[in-house]
Amino acid sequence: MANAGGVIYALAREVEGAGHDEAIDRVHDIGAALAEILTNADRAGRTTLATATDLAATRLRTAL
Repeated sequence: MANAGGVIYALAREVEGAGHDEAIDRVHDIGAALAEILTNADRAGRTTLATATDLAATRLRTAL
C-alpha cells in the first residue's frame, strides 16, 4: 500500500487515459482502502495481508 501511489498514477494515466486530476484522485483513494483493510482485519482478528488479499479477490471478481 505504501508504494502503490506511483503505480496507480501511472496506470490511470498511461493505460486508462485518465487526466492528471483524475489520476491524483485515485492515488488519494489509497487512504480509504488502507483504512478499510485495517478496520476489517482488526474486526475479524485476521492479518492485514489476508484481509487485503480477500478484498483484492472480491474486487477482481466483481470487475470481471
